[in-house]
Amino acid sequence: MKKLFKIALVIIPIGFVILLIAGYLCLNSAVKKGIGVVGPKLTKTAVSVESVKLSPFSGRGELRDLFVGNPDGFKSSSLFELGRVVVDIDLTSVMSDCIVVNEIIVESPVVTYERSLRTSNIKTLLETIEAISDPASSESSPEPAPDTEGSRKIRIDKFIFQGGTVRFSAPLLQGQSIDIPLPNIELTDIGKASGGTDPASAFKEIIRAISQAATNVVGKSGALLKDNTKALSDAAKKTGSAVTEEASKVLGGVKNLFK
Repeated sequence: MKKLFKIALVIIPIGFVILLIAGYLCLNSAVKKGIGVVGPKLTKTAVSVESVKLSPFSGRGELRDLFVGNPDGFKSSSLFELGRVVVDIDLTSVMSDCIVVNEIIVESPVVTYERSLRTSNIKTLLETIEAISDPASSESSPEPAPDTEGSRKIRIDKFIFQGGTVRFSAPLLQGQSIDIPLPNIELTDIGKASGGTDPASAFKEIIRAISQAATNVVGKSGALLKDNTKALSDAAKKTGSAVTEEASKVLGGVKNLFK
């Protein structure tokens, strides 16, 4: 009997550790799968994440290489490339009607801001999310909200988007892009005033802030873009006269775009 008791003292802790590891792995795989399922429904684009590491004990963890593709009709491969996203969730809120996220920190993101003749990729994404989060104010047909565990709400106390880059692309740049530093973005108390908000509305508020920051920084970078048009002009001169004439129109358009 004493021998069995000693064996039990060894086996039980080992079994407990195995269960914890299994729970940890299941949690991470479930979150990764959830992002791959809910993300495309919310954005109508490809969404993927390379790895997820979340602690079921502290509520803190990180996502690596989160990718959000471009809406249909745009040529760039991605809209967002987020190398590292740190999250901190209040575990006491997980079983409540409103999940509280203490903090989200996005480090060194790359935002592709692509202009078409009439709109931009970020504006198109915003319109898509608007159709889900607020169908009444949307000009397009209402979209069904993705299934996010019924009526669960979310509150984000702090969102930080730091060390980012805007990769600007437009038809006037003849297939090239220009990288411009993006100032840090910090939002607080998302959904707090209403006791929590739906995930689509929270995401919309974040995307709107990023869109405004990207638009501002591109608009203020007219001098940088004009410097880059010289290289395009030199390349155009090496081709035929017809192409050179067309290139001149393109380069003139680049300059007028930011006047």
